Amino acid sequence: MSLNLGKFFEKHSAVKPKEMAIFTNQLKVMLRSGIPIIKCLDTLERQASSERFKEVVIDMHKSVIGGQSLSQAMGNHPKVFSNLYIHMVKAGEATGSFSYFCGRLPGRYENCTCFCGSVQRLWG
Repeated sequence: MSLNLGKFFEKHSAVKPKEMAIFTNQLKVMLRSGIPIIKCLDTLERQASSERFKEVVIDMHKSVIGGQSLSQAMGNHPKVFSNLYIHMVKAGEATGSFSYFCGRLPGRYENCTCFCGSVQRLWG
């Protein structure tokens, strides 16, 4: 019996943790540079590494253009964005410190990616 956590998480999650870490980091960098959220989402759509995640970002982009906040648009995708993620984005929106809160998120996904790789090597 072989334990492959990467495949397990991929099967049970809409998006890979590494992809979420990249998305979050790119969003943080763009926001800190003063790029409007609509432009950020437009850019992130084109940079999505999987079709599944690209569809999610396109839907979020449409939702934000339609008047929803980013946290509300993320809330439409509970299999992609955890409650913690959504609430941290919401706190950033409420306080005007979005890039600060966004900067706290990538580590969670990077740690998960490192953990999965370590466990996979251990059991592999």
